[in-house]
Amino acid sequence: MELVLRKHDSRKDGWHHVPIRELYGHASDELDEAKQALDSDDHAHASYEAIDLANTAMMIWDAIVQCPEAQDK
Repeated sequence: MELVLRKHDSRKDGWHHVPIRELYGHASDELDEAKQALDSDDHAHASYEAIDLANTAMMIWDAIVQCPEAQDK
């Protein structure tokens, strides 16, 4: 997972500025891509998409716990 994140380090200005709802949209896209790869029996590509999905889920978690509202929980 870390290797994939590092591969994308040079893109834009990171993901910390991305709204949580947009991250959820990215997660949905990654899930669709993984499903399409599995449906095509392309397990290597499905594995890569699963890593993208897991990384996006981590970004969502981090964005949520950084919200001031989460600090009260």
